[in-house]
Amino acid sequence: LALRQAMRVESLTLEQLRRLQKHEARCVSCSLLEPSLRVAWTRFVDCVPEWLSPNLLSLWGLTVALMAGGPLFLYSPSAKESAPSWVYFANALAVLLHQTLDNADVLQAIRTNTVSALQELLDACFKVFGVTVVCLNACCSLQLGFQPGLLLLVYFTCLFVVYCMHWRAYVSGIIVVNRIDILEGQQLLVLVHAISGMAGADVWHRKVFTDIALGQLVVGLAVLIMSFSILTTFRVILDGGQGKNGSTIAVGFMMAVFCLNPPLPATLSSSYSVRVLIFECLDSRW
Repeated sequence: LALRQAMRVESLTLEQLRRLQKHEARCVSCSLLEPSLRVAWTRFVDCVPEWLSPNLLSLWGLTVALMAGGPLFLYSPSAKESAPSWVYFANALAVLLHQTLDNADVLQAIRTNTVSALQELLDACFKVFGVTVVCLNACCSLQLGFQPGLLLLVYFTCLFVVYCMHWRAYVSGIIVVNRIDILEGQQLLVLVHAISGMAGADVWHRKVFTDIALGQLVVGLAVLIMSFSILTTFRVILDGGQGKNGSTIAVGFMMAVFCLNPPLPATLSSSYSVRVLIFECLDSRW
């Protein structure tokens, strides 16, 4: 009975539907890399047929990340084993394609005048899944299975960055990309996969300083970038929103994405991280 009540979905009221119709997607970006990357995204969109759905581009980006991550998980199921070079190069290319497709869908929606609340909702859902997969792929390239604590730190920090970005959109009514944000982090992942492909994943265990491995430096840099994004986001969140009760006119819209969506990717992806942590603590083999 409790499960049935939890699974029950209530219909939106007329007032909620009216406020949802008033929702306008606004985005402001001051990213360091976006001006140069937008040129490539625009050229890509110009080659896309106008009848193609923007959300289909997002779905393709997620599919690319999954297809590239499949072989990597097969060769490195515990994030400790090394994979052939082509697997790492494929994941580097997959991150670039995922980034391009994930951002081209917005340009396609504007181009075809199909921007809507539903389109933005689906795009946010695909983004959460994509970030989850791309993050775990990078953890395998860094062989963080030997340090499960760092693996969990990177994964949950990465997921929290996306959560905070949409939380900020809920409060301020604008999706803001900081000067150092997801785009820069994705380019760092491309570099990680490329280095693993050229020098082998074992290169991340080399000591740079006395007791600090190269992989630990990369993780520290990634966490520093994500922490900067989180702190910048919370400054806006704590200032309150534009609408009633400190919210936007799209009440519950952006937050609904993460109220409904994260349990599935978080459960599936976290189970992988938790498995690594458990087996490491038990000193057992897969």
